[in-house]
Amino acid sequence: MASLSLDFLLAIGFRFNPSPQEIVSYYLPLLIAGEQPEDTRDCIHHADVYGADMDVEPGRLAGRFAPVARSTSSDRFFFTACRRVKRRVSRIAGRGTWVAQSTTDVKNEEKVKIGELKTFKFKKERGRDDYSDWLMEEYHCHPGGEEAGDVEPVVCRIYVSPRAPLHSPARRESAAYQPPEHAQPLGPTPVRSAPPRREHLTTQPPPPPPSLLKRAPPVAQPQCSKKMRGAIPLSSTYVIASGGCGVVYRARDRRSGETVAMKCIRAYRGDGGELVDRSDLGREVAAMEACRGHPYVVQPRAHGRGGGDDGEAVLVMQFVGPTLRHVLRRERGGRAGRSELEVRLAMRQLLSGAKRIHDAGLMHRDLKPDNVLVDSRGNLKICDLGLSQSTAAPPPYSNPIGTRWYCAPEILGSTDYDDRVDSWSLGCIMAELLTRKPLFRGSSDREQLGEILDVLGVNDIKQWRGYKGQRLPGGCGPDSFLRCFFPCPAEARMLGRPALSEAGFEVLSGLLTCNPERRMTVEQALRHRWFKELDSASLRHRP
Repeated sequence: MASLSLDFLLAIGFRFNPSPQEIVSYYLPLLIAGEQPEDTRDCIHHADVYGADMDVEPGRLAGRFAPVARSTSSDRFFFTACRRVKRRVSRIAGRGTWVAQSTTDVKNEEKVKIGELKTFKFKKERGRDDYSDWLMEEYHCHPGGEEAGDVEPVVCRIYVSPRAPLHSPARRESAAYQPPEHAQPLGPTPVRSAPPRREHLTTQPPPPPPSLLKRAPPVAQPQCSKKMRGAIPLSSTYVIASGGCGVVYRARDRRSGETVAMKCIRAYRGDGGELVDRSDLGREVAAMEACRGHPYVVQPRAHGRGGGDDGEAVLVMQFVGPTLRHVLRRERGGRAGRSELEVRLAMRQLLSGAKRIHDAGLMHRDLKPDNVLVDSRGNLKICDLGLSQSTAAPPPYSNPIGTRWYCAPEILGSTDYDDRVDSWSLGCIMAELLTRKPLFRGSSDREQLGEILDVLGVNDIKQWRGYKGQRLPGGCGPDSFLRCFFPCPAEARMLGRPALSEAGFEVLSGLLTCNPERRMTVEQALRHRWFKELDSASLRHRP
């Protein structure tokens, strides 16, 4: 039976009143993906609600945007962005401040955390204890991997306190909205959204659609220089991600109309006054050019450096979608684990991309779910080659390098390693695809090595020629227990763990071998019988 559209339900007396679970698991992911349901455009507005601009004060917003129809508290929903913090926070809005009141976990039916709800109260002037009757709820997707200072897309519900006096300033400000005189009526819209609810009705939150694999949250404009923006003809820029090295934007090439990703790399002045990039642009561009044309490595489009004092570096790349980390985090909030077939297809793509990198005489050195992108059809592409290293020159190589949870044992304290460190990282990713959480999670190099040896045993690493009798973390047995984490299908259901066939376990254990001399290379893994068991049609690149 066809579902009813939101427009129809609103017309017969319902009001838009989504639950926190519906906002976090359905509406916010769609908004992040740039696919807002057409019939919610009058209910969820795109606007800044934070900053020093006077227009972001709740009273000014109330004059510009209509409240939800039939709302008793003059609810207004906004899709915006904020900076992530790990403490109680106050957010500036014009002359006033949104002062945090509480933080609550949003959980699904299985009691798994899928997001956060923060509540705020508006104080009219900073420095004075002059609170108004404006309240706000701020909805976040489930955090994981984000750091303080990262730009984070959120949905905000701004409303008047139900306890506000009848003639309070907030109620007068909320009632000041006047609809445009020449507003055109909306035509028929596709049925996309989950049904809203009357206050006395309860509905189940709809399942996240496949479009969650697309990501394009519109937030702030980039800070790259005007000269750089003029040199590369891009428009309509939106923040995708932010980190210590720079910011990545989604943009559109004005010449071709193609949607691209633009990485603006921050620079600083060295001791001699020279510009130093926080990430090696030249190395990343050279590595991407060496892998040009491969379907499972992100492709370059353009690069350059702006003029002026900042001298920022800009790398324009093919736009793909969200990171594998983001997709796995969304899956932890709902769907069942990936099947072995899905993991096999994903690993074939990653191993194929890594083989191309190795064939170019490079090692990636930082393979992890954050550096794997997922397109709208579920295909994977390796990205962020800024830490890649040529293998033309012999070791020693730089260290520390990469991300600890995905680092091979030989990287945890050695500069003598080769491209099999990428094999280890891919083994960690394979385990995470099966369990949806990292296999080894040490907080220091020694603790990480202890986590590894606790699962894989010490016998293997002691056979490595690079092992010189160093003291190993205590409490680790001689033999591997990896199979206990990934049992055969006959035992998996009884143990409640992800199933893995004998052939699949041979690949996983081959990649996760502590002794690098015995570790499986990506080329050996691709030739393994596990991949030959697939039907040839399943192995073709999905268009």
